[in-house]
Amino acid sequence: PKPRAMPTAPTPSPARPPAADRAAADRYHALAAALDQGFCVVELLADAAGRVTDHRFLDANLAYEHRTGLTGVVGKTARELAPAIEQQWFDTYARVADTGEPARFTQHSPALGRWLEGQVTRVGGPGSRTVAVLFRDVSDRVRAEERLRLAQTYGGVGVWAWDVLTGDLTLEPEFEHLYGVPPGTFRTYADWAARVHPDDLPKAEAEREAALAAGRPFQVEFRARHEAGGERWLLSRGRGEYDPAGRLTRALGVSVDVTDRKRAEADLRAGERRFRAIVDQATAGVCQTDLTGRFTLVNPRYCEIVGYPEAELLGTRMQQLTHPDDLPANRAQFEALAAGGPDFAVEKRYVRKDGRPVWVANSVTAVRDPAGRLEGVVAVVLDVTDRKRAEDRQRFLADLAAATQPLADPAEVTATTARLLGEFLGVDRCCYA
Repeated sequence: PKPRAMPTAPTPSPARPPAADRAAADRYHALAAALDQGFCVVELLADAAGRVTDHRFLDANLAYEHRTGLTGVVGKTARELAPAIEQQWFDTYARVADTGEPARFTQHSPALGRWLEGQVTRVGGPGSRTVAVLFRDVSDRVRAEERLRLAQTYGGVGVWAWDVLTGDLTLEPEFEHLYGVPPGTFRTYADWAARVHPDDLPKAEAEREAALAAGRPFQVEFRARHEAGGERWLLSRGRGEYDPAGRLTRALGVSVDVTDRKRAEADLRAGERRFRAIVDQATAGVCQTDLTGRFTLVNPRYCEIVGYPEAELLGTRMQQLTHPDDLPANRAQFEALAAGGPDFAVEKRYVRKDGRPVWVANSVTAVRDPAGRLEGVVAVVLDVTDRKRAEDRQRFLADLAAATQPLADPAEVTATTARLLGEFLGVDRCCYA
């Protein structure tokens, strides 16, 4: 069939002068051109059996071309321009032409590679085979919605809204999936509350209500009974909506399954307790410092060695305890470790709180993050003061024997012994009484 003249544009009327008709047509075309949505008028084409299988474009605005990717469409048929165009479009248009009832649509066209949303309206009275289509490309929105659905489904995120005035709930299916129940199970707030652990419900409600009363977003964690058995930990975040008078009318938000995180946190706490128990019972001193040398952990034995209580040590830096004569070498070892060097062992002196020096043997190990960056060090500390004193005595006795063995004069032996003993003890004079 031949395309008819575009019926949507004003047709000449004997009652109006041609100039008026031209002005009306100009206004129509200006309006169509100004539309941001795609717009076209098409004549439906049927096959030999009477089924609509194509259409011919009678008019189309520029936005139509932008929204579909088809160009120069007027006077051509849909299958000329896109041979693989889907039959669903022609079925929709034919139904509108047959019934005269406008139809809205949101449909995917693989042939065009787009999601389109719009409305179809019959042009003319009964028997007309012409329809007008107004639509927009919603591909980005549909894809974003699909990504959101995937995130909700596979990320364990459920979206919810609660009408505070009626108690009704509006839920995405993923929300009820968190509880292991089919969609439609939770219709009211009471339905949901019955699934929350009774020990957690009062606290969760109190925290939520306090935040909503103050106009703040809220975040609560609670245990919920799962249909498959057992409990799941859920995190709920939301905010309120208020009427002009400031009264709460609705709350909406998301819920997330955080069971794995809570279990990991519990395991971590248990591991920390075991670690702390082992460290506290250790016969060696144990300490941990950050990159600045500030103590972040000390055990009771370490406190005994340096003579400080734990409360004073935490926040104090290792450098403040190290003997000034030993500090340069110790700092150089730490800097080498920070630069990626190996763990190290060192003997050095601490200055106790009472001012007395104490010799220690430290085994120092780096604490690194998963990327290998140094976060701090852990040192296992042994008090070796007695051993160092015994070694000093042995050296003194060896030096004394070596110095006095060649001497035959008792007075000279006495004088030499007194001098070496004075040096060993750090005194000016030493004599026999």
